[in-house]
Amino acid sequence: MNFLKIYMNKNTILDVKNLYKKIESNYSIFSKPKQYYILSNINFDLKFGETLGVVGESGSGKTTLAKCLVKLITPDSGKIYYQQKRNNSDKINILELNRNSISEIRKDIQIIFQDPFTSLNPKMRINQIVSHPIKFHKLFKNKNDFFEKAEDLLTLTGINKDLFDNYPHQLSGGQRQRVGIARSLALNPKILIADEPVSALDVSIQAQIINLLKKLQTIYNLSIIFISHDLSVIKYVSDKIIVMYLGEIVEAGNTVDIFKKPLHPYTEALINSIPKPSFNKNEKSFSIIGEVPSIYEKPKGCKFHPRCFYAEQKCKNDIPELITFNNNHSTSCHLSNKLKLKGL
Repeated sequence: MNFLKIYMNKNTILDVKNLYKKIESNYSIFSKPKQYYILSNINFDLKFGETLGVVGESGSGKTTLAKCLVKLITPDSGKIYYQQKRNNSDKINILELNRNSISEIRKDIQIIFQDPFTSLNPKMRINQIVSHPIKFHKLFKNKNDFFEKAEDLLTLTGINKDLFDNYPHQLSGGQRQRVGIARSLALNPKILIADEPVSALDVSIQAQIINLLKKLQTIYNLSIIFISHDLSVIKYVSDKIIVMYLGEIVEAGNTVDIFKKPLHPYTEALINSIPKPSFNKNEKSFSIIGEVPSIYEKPKGCKFHPRCFYAEQKCKNDIPELITFNNNHSTSCHLSNKLKLKGL
């Protein structure tokens, strides 16, 4: 890590505290609606210039979290502090802002959506798609200026000039995602939330988009929250990782520490799911069994215990607390001390 990165990491740009989000469900007109938490006690921070990886299977609450961070969904409780300037201690609680104020904050916090096939307006040309946010927020008064800015961004993200007047359906998936990235940069944001930006793309294109994001992070000094179900991608892009399961954080820490010694069986299973060559026929690894339970029927005790190879009786009855070990490496597992000693 170079000196610039160390300096930038001194301050926190986003600080999430005790975030909860619940939904109501009513199976019958004769019964009262029941409440179910899709996010429970979410706590993490993001430093200036840092990439935070958020990983977990489908249904773990990753996209809900992303939408809460920009108040597209309003959490039921908790705080999301945003610090606009690195050397300023003043922080803004995003959840307390009204519609006009949150509109200003959204210029600083932009989302790259998962599906490039549905996230672009099919009736607009791609130079119009990228220039629209600039025009809406009145960053330039001259029409030629905001179109020039849009075309500069499209060029930077790898779109050929011959395609500027094309519609989204005339582009490949990778090209559409590049347009989505260019649009997210149009307002000069400080934070990018990339919600599974490569999952809908071919493997050969995924690497190009990931490398593009890393390049843009250096150019614009961006802080990035990178959401994915693929730990191999998360390992490559992230400085820190939070692992989510059924709306809860089950492990968090530096990328190197988590891959060197995961402290939660779920994290271990995700790491073991990464394809890798093995020449040892006797090598044994813990893999995930079953599927993620429904949020309407969450298991008692540790939410992961029905799928855990190490589960004990305590795991079935008691909810584990999030415990922090060395180097701010945290996990919520009753067996974390035992697993730590085993070198899990």
